[in-house]
Amino acid sequence: MNKSRRAASKRATREPAVKLKFFFAFFLLLSLPLSAILLIPETSAEGPLDGRIICLDPGHGGVDPGAINTTYNLEESDINLEVSYGLRYLLEGDGATVVMARTADQYLINSDRYDFCNQQEADILISVHTNSHTDPTWDGSMTLYGPHEPQELAQTIQDQMYPYLLATRPEQIPAEDFVDYGLDNFASGVLFKSNMPAAMVEPLLMSNTYEAPLLVDHIFQDFDPEDFFNNYDNLSFDKAFTCRRGQIATAVYHGALQMTFPDGAVQQQIALTGTTGAATFTTKTKTAGLYQAAVLAVTKQDWTYDPTQNVETGKTLTIP
Repeated sequence: MNKSRRAASKRATREPAVKLKFFFAFFLLLSLPLSAILLIPETSAEGPLDGRIICLDPGHGGVDPGAINTTYNLEESDINLEVSYGLRYLLEGDGATVVMARTADQYLINSDRYDFCNQQEADILISVHTNSHTDPTWDGSMTLYGPHEPQELAQTIQDQMYPYLLATRPEQIPAEDFVDYGLDNFASGVLFKSNMPAAMVEPLLMSNTYEAPLLVDHIFQDFDPEDFFNNYDNLSFDKAFTCRRGQIATAVYHGALQMTFPDGAVQQQIALTGTTGAATFTTKTKTAGLYQAAVLAVTKQDWTYDPTQNVETGKTLTIP
């Protein structure tokens, strides 16, 4: 979905940034660009998203392909669908019930989408899109919310999605050129006619010179948007989600997980290390008890993370 004027109005005023608020801090021996944390209350149960219903709306489809990159034969509708399936896999792994407004290359009007999510009585709705622009140097993340709707879901997703995709951006793109376009109000029926908190994600620009060739690679082998749903359970795929489509799914997943279970069993967060080699994280909770934080992964291009070499892997904190 081309939101070029929204992106243009923000490019001059927004700088890519990582918000560093202190809750737990891990000091790494090397200043690495990305680390992940798992925050687990001692009394947590398995499946942090058990009982939650998440409605995914892969944007465009059918006669509406969305944005197109002819150089690499990319259609936004196909990217949105596969990213949604990847996101579904990750969310189901945490116990969520995931429903999808479309499961194949089919055309839907907005009322089809929000009516479906409303009928499913979902807890949240995430509409998955991919941005594009006439300038192939532009790149960055933004999240949209409906008119007169709360911004909490959109803000939570953006706060997790942008740093992750910034840290995993193509190496040819300087950090300052992967822009945090932030939040924007968008008059879409999918957003303001849903009965649950809703957000529309625009993780990156498929028109970017260096993003486009990476988006050719699939999460799932033999991905076919025409008949993917019937083969979903039998397809092999990259469970590490290392391709760019997989990274998009992972980035949105982190935001959805934090939003749907803010005081529950698990929160995952992403942070960049600073000049001292420390990555800091924050959370808000009113629940008393013992909390444990643990580093799940640290990534740096062309490096391999060996957790056995950690000087310290976890921290605990007791909230009275």
